[in-house]
Amino acid sequence: MPESVTGIPSYAFFCCERLKKLTLPKRADYLGFESVCNCSALEEITLPEGITQLDYAAVGGNPRLRELVIPEGVTELCNSALIDDTGLERVVLPHSLTEIWDNAFRRCTSLEEIVIPENVRCIDDEAFINCKKLRRVILRTGLISDDGWLPEELRGRVEVIRER
Repeated sequence: MPESVTGIPSYAFFCCERLKKLTLPKRADYLGFESVCNCSALEEITLPEGITQLDYAAVGGNPRLRELVIPEGVTELCNSALIDDTGLERVVLPHSLTEIWDNAFRRCTSLEEIVIPENVRCIDDEAFINCKKLRRVILRTGLISDDGWLPEELRGRVEVIRER
């Protein structure tokens, strides 16, 4: 993909069944609605540091994606940003992140642990719904209440560790 590309529009890579690896250009500053969604062979994606938010299902429905590093500069994981990434085992969230919207990790059924950075001030109560293997959440922020943001199905099963 040429470095001159400054954004990834909605549906740009929607249902690209043979796409295995994607490196977005350094100048790209946004990922549109379902822009890298339902790519059944996608195993690796590199997001540039200029992106500030992951839009609705921007990187959703990619069952072979195991790890995702969300770059510094991203402040929001929008509604369903990573929905149905059923193979996702590890997500690295940036210190710049402040909000995790509803369904952001919905049905990320392989996710076992996540570290919430210190600047996050809002986690929607359905952000982790249907994350069946989630067992540990490390909160590095004092801005989030105890467990009101955990879906009912996970309360009592997920260890919440506070680090400050």
